Amino acid sequence: ISVNKIQGGTKENMIPDECSIICDIRTMPGQTLKSVLGDVERTLNGLRHEDPKLKVETEVLTYGRSGEIPPSDPAVVFTQLAAEKVLGTMPKAVGVAALTDQRWALYDAGVPMVIYSCGTPTWHMPNEHIFVKDYLNTIKILCTVALMFLKIG
Repeated sequence: ISVNKIQGGTKENMIPDECSIICDIRTMPGQTLKSVLGDVERTLNGLRHEDPKLKVETEVLTYGRSGEIPPSDPAVVFTQLAAEKVLGTMPKAVGVAALTDQRWALYDAGVPMVIYSCGTPTWHMPNEHIFVKDYLNTIKILCTVALMFLKIG
């Protein structure tokens, strides 16, 4: 959870009568919107108990599910094997601490999806870039993964 926006008051020399806070909560695999809201409500109830005058309302502005597939899934294994073939080293299967479009393929279409980076991850950073060599290697890896799926299909 991160507090990303706080807004309140009308003048710098007056105590505000209300304040709004916008938080970003990223769900982890296994968590649901309902379970996260329950956690938030339990925390707020504790604060309300400490200060009965506290009035707090919550609102969900957006919700994105996290996605997860097991490391033994063929999509993961094939990506690792293809990367080893192209790069000479096998990457570890690790989680990505970001909300991606993978969730739509996984949950709505039932297609397991691996997030694979072109070289060193530089997304959402100043000077976001990839090197041509890494881009071409990624194309080779993804084509190899596709061939592996075609071979078992």
